[in-house]
Amino acid sequence: MIRLALPSVFTNAGPAWARAPLARLASMTAFGLVGVSGVAVNQLLLWALVDVTGMNYLAAAALASGGSTTTNFLLNDFVVFRAQPARGLVVRYLAFMALTVATLPIRLPILYLLTSGLHIHYLVSNPIALMATFAIRYVVSDSLIWSRPERLPQGGSGR
Repeated sequence: MIRLALPSVFTNAGPAWARAPLARLASMTAFGLVGVSGVAVNQLLLWALVDVTGMNYLAAAALASGGSTTTNFLLNDFVVFRAQPARGLVVRYLAFMALTVATLPIRLPILYLLTSGLHIHYLVSNPIALMATFAIRYVVSDSLIWSRPERLPQGGSGR
């Protein structure tokens, strides 16, 4: 299994007050790097669907998202969030795919405006539209899909 090796400043080493923000920054950075690889997959699929098959660029963008979501999920699951056992693989995958579908109403109008409205080539406007949903996707992924169970204080009831 591939493990992301981070300097100790980005891990749980150090004072408690510093651990959470630095770990979150490292997680967000890794999520972003996975996203960059997903943009490459998305662009390739989008190009093939539009230029090879003649599909409309908006329909192709929605379909290309399925392919890039699958590769992003695998990298996020095994590298970034390191698979939380609280939820099964299929549940996490379906949740991540649902997130992709849920962000299409944000992404596709941006793609349309840039491509059809401003006449920017679809392969230039697509990464811009993808980046527009980055923060939403990270927050939902971190807090819901790969959320870690809250730990109770030692010897306490949590109240």
